[in-house]
Amino acid sequence: MTQPTGQPGAPGQPPQGAPPPSWQQTPQQPVPVVPPPPPPPPPSWTANLTSTAPVAGPAGYVYGDVPNRAIAYIIDYVVMAIIGLILAAITLGVLGTRATNGLQEATVASSLVGSLLSYAVIAVYFWYTWTKMRGTVGMRLLSMQIGNETDGQTLTNNQAMIRIVAMFGPGFVASILAAFVLSLAVIASLVAFVWFLALLYTTAKSPTKQGLHDQYAHTMVVKVARRAG
Repeated sequence: MTQPTGQPGAPGQPPQGAPPPSWQQTPQQPVPVVPPPPPPPPPSWTANLTSTAPVAGPAGYVYGDVPNRAIAYIIDYVVMAIIGLILAAITLGVLGTRATNGLQEATVASSLVGSLLSYAVIAVYFWYTWTKMRGTVGMRLLSMQIGNETDGQTLTNNQAMIRIVAMFGPGFVASILAAFVLSLAVIASLVAFVWFLALLYTTAKSPTKQGLHDQYAHTMVVKVARRAG
């Protein structure tokens, strides 16, 4: 007797409950490729920034490049150097000098106090101009300003101090060591110079012209650029 088709044991049919041949299985649909999320939009205050050309209109902005910032710093350095010379003269007059190998030189106390006063002036100068004027004298003369990287707001005291330490900290350490051990001062001065080159290099290479000091303090320097619309 012929067994009904589909019953167990029927010729050409798999046993009841056995999975169908692989070619009869429902094809698996390909997994759709999810594109990566788009990059976050730039800060609102940088919407009209360009690193190559001014924005048309009454007041566009460009990123503060290395040449402009270097010129501004030279102007600021001249201002601080004049103040430093005055402080050094006062310090030497009060604390005196000492004779070494027939030469008059500053005492440890006068060198130490002079360094402390000089860097105190530097700290106050940059803190005040960044937080109250949105730029140093040199920056203002070149139509540059500094602000928070995300919204362009005036720097907080904390941001200003972080940026000051990042810029001048190694030089301050070298000047303090110079009052005690000259050999260590030479090494510290070399480290400070290398650090200065690192700040210069990272500023030049950054698309937004933010060096390490700007990255640590979350700050950005921009320059006003004007042209006819």
